Amino acid sequence: MSFDFEIKQGRSFKANGFVLNNDDTPRDISNIALHSHVRDKRGRRVAILDVAVIDAISGEYELSANDTTSWPPGTLYLDILELENGEKTLTETIVFKVEEAITRL
Repeated sequence: MSFDFEIKQGRSFKANGFVLNNDDTPRDISNIALHSHVRDKRGRRVAILDVAVIDAISGEYELSANDTTSWPPGTLYLDILELENGEKTLTETIVFKVEEAITRL
């Protein structure tokens, strides 16, 4: 299986992205609510990610979770829900791997 990225269990998670229009130009997200969950292969929610708007005009946002200690090793999935005026749009699913931490405090 191909992964979009890998992280080590227990570290902080941060990922930046951009919301784009259909023609790949930046989309103003001033009036859009963004939400994101991490789920396992059975669809169980592992985490609710914090979503921070970095630059609304250019559509830039950051997904984050301060602690991934409880995230199970293996394949996990996330997407981003865009909610604007009651209309929901979902991004493509991002597939990533969590590698088990060896050192734990």
